Amino acid sequence: MPIETDNHLPEWRPIPKIGESDMEGDKGVDPDDNAPGGEQPLYRPHAFALGFGDNGATVAFGQLLWRYDVLTFDLGSLRDTVDGVGQEALRGFVTEIPTIDASDGDPMDPMINNNNRYHQLTGYGDVYLYWTVDLDASTESFIPACWVQVGGDLAEDTLDVVGIDATDHSRVAGVNATAGQLAGRYRVKLGTVNEDDPITQNHSSDVFWSIVLFSRNVDG
Repeated sequence: MPIETDNHLPEWRPIPKIGESDMEGDKGVDPDDNAPGGEQPLYRPHAFALGFGDNGATVAFGQLLWRYDVLTFDLGSLRDTVDGVGQEALRGFVTEIPTIDASDGDPMDPMINNNNRYHQLTGYGDVYLYWTVDLDASTESFIPACWVQVGGDLAEDTLDVVGIDATDHSRVAGVNATAGQLAGRYRVKLGTVNEDDPITQNHSSDVFWSIVLFSRNVDG
């Protein structure tokens, strides 16, 4: 027995067919995409996406974002007590755009177009993001160089440890800080690209580097 209802359904109509794209000019699409249905919108791969290029790996645009905090410890005149602890204002992130192949190479291009979704690297192999650190207050930036290269021949050179002591010390102000406590080199492995092998992507976002420094002041 049919069920009666006061709700009247709309008259059925066929789904209209979608014709071929007739888009012309620069409308934010990729004119070289010949997929069925017309052009596809331009896109940006994820940060540091790896690919195959002309006799070498390629890498998409990515950034290094870094920041630091400073804690201050005040020791008493007997140097066996902590009279107080303070913290400097919390800083925001600073953005560094890497260069290609070397610290003095060409910078990555953040613009999206058909020619620079990926940046060509020299050769195949393990791909690393490197950056150098210089905490000397006289330098313009704590990160003087940041680059992407194939090959991990440059090992990390981390900042030296600051030992337990009862003397004035500050990396940022350069008080009793050694060269090894002020300058170093760090890296992140982005992945591996070898010819005729599947790509291994170890890192798929911008790289964040946030550190905490301390300053030690001794009364008297």
